Parts: sequence; C-alpha cells; structure tokens
Amino acid sequence: MPNFFYEIHSFWVALLFIGTAVGLVISLRLLARLVLPAQFGQENFDFLMRLQTMVSSICGMLLVFTLVNAASNDRSVDTLLTAEAVHIRTLDRLLVWFDSQPANERRQTLHGYVESIVQSEWPAMQDRRRSPQTDQAFQAFCNDVRTLLAQDNRPAHWSDDLVKLMEQIAEDREMRIASATISLPVQYYATVGVSLLSLCGLMALLQPSNRSIAVLSLQIAVLAALFSLVIFMDRPYAGPEGLRPIALERFLEDTSQNR
Repeated sequence: MPNFFYEIHSFWVALLFIGTAVGLVISLRLLARLVLPAQFGQENFDFLMRLQTMVSSICGMLLVFTLVNAASNDRSVDTLLTAEAVHIRTLDRLLVWFDSQPANERRQTLHGYVESIVQSEWPAMQDRRRSPQTDQAFQAFCNDVRTLLAQDNRPAHWSDDLVKLMEQIAEDREMRIASATISLPVQYYATVGVSLLSLCGLMALLQPSNRSIAVLSLQIAVLAALFSLVIFMDRPYAGPEGLRPIALERFLEDTSQNR
C-alpha cells in the first residue's frame, strides 16, 4: 500500500475507508435507480441477496483470517524485539565482567551500535529497508570484539559465550529486518478491493428500503474498517502507531546512568 497511508493515524484512515465505501454504495444506488428499470431489483431480489450474502461472507472471512494471522505475527515480532534487547543486555554484562579497559571500550562500541538501531535503522525499517550506517556500526563492533578476544587471556568458555552472543545478536538483527520487509502481496489487496467493489455494486442493485440500506451500509462500513486495520497491521513498524524500540531505548538509558 502507498506509504502516505501510514503517515496518518489509523482512526482517520478507517474513517476515510468507511466514508468512501458507504458513499460509493449510496452513489451506485442512486445511479442504479436512474439507469435500471424500477422492477429490476424486485424481480431479482432473491438472487442478488444470496449473491450479496455469499460475497460479504467471503470478504469477512478473508479479512478476519488475515487479521488473526497479522496479530499473531505482531506478537512474534514483539517477542523478537524483546529477545534482541535481552541478548544485547547479556552481552553488555559479559563485557562488564571482563573488567578491563579494552572491554569497556567495546561496551562503548556496543552502545553506538544500539544507538544506530534506534536512530538510523528503525526509520529505515519503516520503509522496509536496512540501514547502511547500522551495518557499519555492527561491523565495527564485531571487529573490536575480535581484537579483544585476540588480546585477552580469559578462560575459553568466556570467549565461547561472547562469540555465541555475537552470533545470536546478528541473527536477531537479520530476523528483525526480515520482519520489516515481508508484507502481503499486491494480489491480496487487489482481490479484497475487487470483492468490496463488487459488494457495493450488489448492494446498489438490490434497491432496498431505507431501513435496509442502513443495515447494508453498516455491513460495508464494518468490512471497510477491517480492511483498513489489515493495512496497518501488515506494516508493524510503519506509522505513528507502529512498533518502537522501547526495550533498546531503555537499555541505552540504563547503561548511560551506570557509566
């Protein structure tokens, strides 16, 4: 979906979708009254009603199924972000246990890498990109750790733990970036969009009473709201309500106070 959708609060986007869908149903209904014979909707009411019910049920099931999966993915992403922050904190503590000036210097490099995630990579992930600046910061940290391990004479298990944490943090980062680049295909949005447009047309052809048009308008409004929610949940990092690096920011705050 276009990026400008994610620059607006989801509430206003939902209102835009609802207003567009309801306005389209009313406009098509008025157009159908002008073009089609008055008895068209009455003669074909049963057939159109069954068709409208089938299309609306399919749209509803598709949107709800997508929302359930999107909610599950968002929880997985949130767990991934927490795990990355935990691994970074563990690595920072391990460097503290080294209790040497070179290890303290590597801690500063680690903090620079985390700051690069917050300031550079997070905005890039909102556009489904990785940050070259963060690539460089992580590479610099890896080089510093290699130098530390080559110069330090600690027991082997200390070095093994440090290397394992480095590998885990690298894996966490790649999984986080992957979670920002994966989204629903264009075909999905095209299918749902065509289905909703078809549903609006069927509702207009029914030519129901004023009470019935209110019910049908409410139905299309609910489906439009669900569609807008799918759009936002498909991009968990984008927009003012997207995921934020709260755990990493807290790590920076805690470590800055303990320096």
